[in-house]
Amino acid sequence: MSDEIDPLFATHPNDAFFKAVFVDPVSAAEFFRAHLPKEVAASFNWSTLTVLHSSFVAQDLQQAHSDLIYSVSCAGRDVWLHLLFEHQTSVDPTMPLRLLSYMTQFWLRHVELHGLPLPPILAYVLHQGPDRWTLSPQFTQMFALPDELQNLLAPYLPSFTHGLLDLSQFAPASSSDQAKMQVILRLMKAAREKQLMAFFEWLGKAGAQMALLLEDNLLRLCMVYAWNADDTLDVEHVARHLLSEPKLTQSAMTTAQLLRQEGRQEGRQEGRQEGLWIGKVQLLQSLMDLPISSNTELEALTVRELQVAFAELERIYACQFKRPSE
Repeated sequence: MSDEIDPLFATHPNDAFFKAVFVDPVSAAEFFRAHLPKEVAASFNWSTLTVLHSSFVAQDLQQAHSDLIYSVSCAGRDVWLHLLFEHQTSVDPTMPLRLLSYMTQFWLRHVELHGLPLPPILAYVLHQGPDRWTLSPQFTQMFALPDELQNLLAPYLPSFTHGLLDLSQFAPASSSDQAKMQVILRLMKAAREKQLMAFFEWLGKAGAQMALLLEDNLLRLCMVYAWNADDTLDVEHVARHLLSEPKLTQSAMTTAQLLRQEGRQEGRQEGRQEGLWIGKVQLLQSLMDLPISSNTELEALTVRELQVAFAELERIYACQFKRPSE
C-alpha cells in the first residue's frame, strides 16, 4: 500500500478506502482466497496476482461504485478477477447486466491489444449498502423465463454467476478471513451501520494481537477512513478504548491531529463542521508537502471559506500528483 493518503478520503471515504486497501495484491489475494469457492481458490497461484490498472465503471457512477481488475495464473492460463465495490443506498437490480457489459468491454480491449484467446473473467461484488442483497447473482435470472423455456433457450443465452459478499450479513466471528482482512471488513461494515465506536471497542479488546498483524500504514488508513466516514466520532473516546495497546493509541492520536482542531468535539454542530474542514485542509497540505496552516489561521475562516480552500487544494493536487486515467 502507498504511504500517501488520497485526499478523496475527505470527500468519498468509502471509495478511497476500498481502493487503498484492495489495490494491494496481498490484501486482494487474502480476500479472494476466503470468499471464492474453495475449489476455485485452490486452483489459483496467488503469488502471481497483479492489479490491472483499468476500470470501466463510468465516471458519473463512481461515487456509488468502484472497481479493480486483477490477473492471476491458473493452470498456466491468465484468469481475470473483477472486484466491484457497491456502496449505493439501494440494491441495483441490473447488477448482472452491468457486470456483463464490463466483461464485454474488457474482452474487446483485450482483443485490440492481444488478440485471442480471451481470459476468463470471474466477477465479484462487495456490497456495503444498508439493505440486504436479495437479488440472484445469476445472469439468466434476469430473463424471468419459465423452466421449460429456460431449458430450451439456454444454449443461446449468456450464463454466469457473480460472487457476492453482502457486508450487511457479514459475521466476522464465523468468517474464514485472516485477521487483517477481518479488521478491514469489520470496519467497512461498521462505517455503513454507523457503529464505528463499537468497532474501536472491539479493536481495543483485540489489542496487541491486532497491532502486531496490522502494518502502520494500514492502521493509519483505517483511522483516516473512520474519521472521514463519521465526523462526530470522538477522538479522545476512541483513544481511551485503545489504551491497552500503545501502537493503536499512537496511530489514532497521530492521525487525528491532522483531522481535527482543539475542542472540535466540544462545540455546537457548526463548530464540529469547522473542525472537520480545518482537519481536511491541513491533511491535504501535509500530503502535498506544503506549509501546514495553523489552527488559529484557519479558525478565522468560515466553514464555506474552508470548503473553498479545500476544493482549490484538491484541484491543485489532482493536476500535479495524479496520473491521467487510462
